Amino acid sequence: MRVLLLIIFGMLVVRSGAAEPAGCGPRYVDGEVRNCFCVFDDRDYAECRQGLRERCQEIADCVGPSLRDRPLLEAAARGDLGGINRAFSALDQAARRQAGELALCTAVAIGHLAAADALIDLGISPDARGGGGMPALLYPNGHRLPMLRLLLDRGANPDAAGGADITALIAATHEGLSAEARLLLERGADPNAATSITGATALIYAASNGDLELVRELLNRGARPDHKDQSGRTASDVARDGGHEEILRTLEAHR
Repeated sequence: MRVLLLIIFGMLVVRSGAAEPAGCGPRYVDGEVRNCFCVFDDRDYAECRQGLRERCQEIADCVGPSLRDRPLLEAAARGDLGGINRAFSALDQAARRQAGELALCTAVAIGHLAAADALIDLGISPDARGGGGMPALLYPNGHRLPMLRLLLDRGANPDAAGGADITALIAATHEGLSAEARLLLERGADPNAATSITGATALIYAASNGDLELVRELLNRGARPDHKDQSGRTASDVARDGGHEEILRTLEAHR
């Protein structure tokens, strides 16, 4: 199965291996970002992480439209620890939580470990939610090592779900991130969580991807091989269609 995960909440788009959508148009019009859909992709995060200040500013503009929050968001996007502390201190107590959660999600998305750790040290929950209520674990890099380990070590809920009931375990298995999926299972992630869009579970995605070892791990952790997605297909059906005979035998042995 082609690995493609689109999660659209508010103004955040997570894309894996996808080309920039047609018709994006200019990002800036009269000095303001006008199309945030085109800002959020792996290339943009990499350019910001590598120090392209303009790209970090674009991301901050899209994450938080409030001018009050902008210095903290830009500092988080750049991974600027001193800037994070200064901007956070400048906010009044009432504004710190909301701005801090957006900043943490921004640092997580871009992949700034030290910045994410610093924001949690400032009192921001590792279960912070950004645009559309999406938890930090579901942001780009949030369910990828080593950011995933940091968030879980700092107390993030491994079963935190975003829209469509997508959890980090579902996202990781969908994207073929076996090590990340195993870590989530070790930390207590529910192997039977299913998306409300398709009804698929981590086991169905692992079987589709042909990941025999992850299928075995999921089964050992209590994943149900008889679970059916919304089209009535089980992990065995998916494995059979994909020609994954060893996975099919493993699943049938657990019925």
